[in-house]
Amino acid sequence: MGTPHFVLGQEVEVRSIENGFRGSWYPATIFQTPLKLSGPESNQVEIEYASLLDPERASKLLREIALICNLRPKPPDMSNESFRLGEEVDVYHNDGWWKGVVTKFLKKEMYTVCLDSTGEEIDFGMLELRSHLGWVDGSWIGADGQV
Repeated sequence: MGTPHFVLGQEVEVRSIENGFRGSWYPATIFQTPLKLSGPESNQVEIEYASLLDPERASKLLREIALICNLRPKPPDMSNESFRLGEEVDVYHNDGWWKGVVTKFLKKEMYTVCLDSTGEEIDFGMLELRSHLGWVDGSWIGADGQV
């Protein structure tokens, strides 16, 4: 499969490769595509995060150069009315999406999720969860192997 094509203004998610944040995905928008049409910069775009603030200008959203290999399109809306014990989910935590597994049903629309990256069990509301999907060879893949 070739390099994915992203367009100006497209909503994406950016994979973090920093220690302590690996495996998390952060919502962003393509701000500039590609930086050059050839050479090493041709696989980079400028993105603006949806919720991460620039540490040097706290009132501005953070903009960074991202490698295309660390981007994926915004996942389709797979709204659920409930999740099952043992189901793989993504949880919105610390401004990004983290993979985990539902370990407890607490009360109406509240779940305990064990995060894959840290092993922590944290309680989340329904609006902070989504079905886990993988971006594989240009397609979204769910637990059942298709989306």
